[in-house]
Amino acid sequence: MNTEKSQNLILTRDGIIEVIEATEENSAARQRACKHFKNFVDYTGLQFDIDFEKLGGNYSNRTVDQKAKSIIIPSDERLVEVIDELPDDPWKNIYKVGLIYGLRNHEHFFADRTPLKEGKDYILIPEHTKTGFRYCYPNYPEWLDEFELRQAQFPEEIEDFRKQYEQAPQRTSDSVESTELGKIVSGKLKLHKYFPGGRYYFLRYAWVRRSTIDNPMGEEEASNSLGHSVQTHRNIYRRWISVEDFRRSYERFRNNPVRAAAPKRSKRN
Repeated sequence: MNTEKSQNLILTRDGIIEVIEATEENSAARQRACKHFKNFVDYTGLQFDIDFEKLGGNYSNRTVDQKAKSIIIPSDERLVEVIDELPDDPWKNIYKVGLIYGLRNHEHFFADRTPLKEGKDYILIPEHTKTGFRYCYPNYPEWLDEFELRQAQFPEEIEDFRKQYEQAPQRTSDSVESTELGKIVSGKLKLHKYFPGGRYYFLRYAWVRRSTIDNPMGEEEASNSLGHSVQTHRNIYRRWISVEDFRRSYERFRNNPVRAAAPKRSKRN
């Protein structure tokens, strides 16, 4: 990541616009970038003629609904198959962690995976990050051993960054840095080669699908694990679950031999 370049860019009007326009249009990331840059410009008193509201575009439940209708999240079976198709290097383990825990792409640079080596099932996101300290849990704990993650090797770029981060724990990651770090992960994995749409965040949406349909988890617990509010979980993330997913969940519930039986009508004399 070229930190020096980023620091120079934010001192010019064109540089600010360039960084903002590098994010996806009509996205939460675009709106966050506009918000932080506007605060920066207001705080420093710089006289830049930038229409942050227009640059931010439209990101709402309706926007997510429109995207959800046009995008199909790959099945877990397909997402697991991709593991064997990825190049056999440490970035494959980043994919596995994203699949199991639903991390944001940039969070791989901060995640503390030490608990895995100690035989625990969770990983940790440290305090001075976008969402603050949290535990992240898997939907399928058995994947940790099946995918050999407890003693896995991870990319040098990520391990070196984490060592530097641990030496300056009071430094908070900002949205611009997070965006750049996320691009590194997405660029290395190149998931567009393996399924339509090919976005890293499909791994995160698949985690939500699992926690809602396959191995149901309470909304509060799932939201805490992913690092967002229950409202965001309910209004944004669950919209990526298809009608077919919900139908499959109902059929499994309906055919469950141990589900509670309906009360019988009492017989009238």
